[in-house]
Amino acid sequence: MAIAFVQQTSSLSGNQSSIPLAFTANLGGGSLLVVVMDFDVTGATPTVSVTDSQGNVYKQAGVVQQYPSATQFQVVFYAYNAQSGPCTVTFAFTNTNAGSQRAYISEYSGASIQSDPLDAVFSTNGTGGTANAGPLVTAVANEMVIGIAYDSTGNPALVGGWNSRLATGVRVIGDQIAAGAATSLQNIATVTAATQWAAHILAFKPQVAVSSPDDYPNLRGTPKIFFQVGSPGGAQWKSNLGGLDCRIAGDGGYAPVRGATPVNSNDLATKGYVDGKLIAATVTTSESKNANTFGDLTTAGPSISVTPTSSGNVLIHMSAQMLNNSGSASVTGYLGLQIDGVNPNHTNPTTADKPVAWATMSPNFGGNASGVFLVSGLSVVAHTFKIVYACDVGTSVSFCYRTINGVAIS
Repeated sequence: MAIAFVQQTSSLSGNQSSIPLAFTANLGGGSLLVVVMDFDVTGATPTVSVTDSQGNVYKQAGVVQQYPSATQFQVVFYAYNAQSGPCTVTFAFTNTNAGSQRAYISEYSGASIQSDPLDAVFSTNGTGGTANAGPLVTAVANEMVIGIAYDSTGNPALVGGWNSRLATGVRVIGDQIAAGAATSLQNIATVTAATQWAAHILAFKPQVAVSSPDDYPNLRGTPKIFFQVGSPGGAQWKSNLGGLDCRIAGDGGYAPVRGATPVNSNDLATKGYVDGKLIAATVTTSESKNANTFGDLTTAGPSISVTPTSSGNVLIHMSAQMLNNSGSASVTGYLGLQIDGVNPNHTNPTTADKPVAWATMSPNFGGNASGVFLVSGLSVVAHTFKIVYACDVGTSVSFCYRTINGVAIS
């Protein structure tokens, strides 16, 4: 999937401790956000940090670049796999001794979301000639390279090959796709003779194509989404029921939907993963069910609340350990996915298109039940997802280590 420019906006202010700047249009899910701040300083150099209204996490790209002999600075931040929807970015300063403060925010689609997309970043300063940084050599094909240059007296001009995204008189921002791996780029803009300048050049990797295994048997719908169950290697989304490496595929790319490897399901439930966007809950208590209609145990749930993106899609994983309390017959226990208070129909619960997971156990033996479901067509409001329980007629099954995980997807 190629990286593409989506939108950009900017603002000019002065001596502010906090500068909010809103994107004109709603963000698309999984976007790359690149934000730039330059400022003049009249005293001690302030520290700059960036947050936004969607809770996206920003990283500083490279160093805060100072001009050769002036009290002017330029700094770049980025966030990837951004949450969709309206977004206001806020620049915060540790003090208000900055004179002019210029903020620039840009959105790109198609950057890698399965890992940090930043390949390389360079910055430097100089006087006259050509504002440049690097040379930057790309690691893979089709990286998006962004060049940023500031000329303290104005009139910088992008050199050939750059698509102009901003030209304010003192600032230019351009981008270009480096079609081949090992592409070398350095020069960004020509500047006025004897004029001081600062420059950054950054490269971001695109989403990569992967081969998809067959859809998980319980997955409903047609989007390119799949799970691998077991231990495929590497960091995994785990519960204490075993490994689960969850990947979302779309437009030929994929992404693990987790930020790090939790120790167990309790860790998963308390910390949350998928860069803070995975919502999880666990009930460890062992409790019995002796009815063949779905309902709560003594301790209800677990349940989670998830607000989908504009796509209306939420991916749910639920699991539990079970024990057949019958001493003479095989028994099946069932997990049902209740959505906004509505239980699934228990009639023929093993039908693949129902949000039900099950396990059949020999007398006095246990088993694990686990299901993955795509819930689509939801409105963009908070929805409650809860596990409910059932078993065969005239039997008794105990359920413990009950876990539900959900994530809104585009």
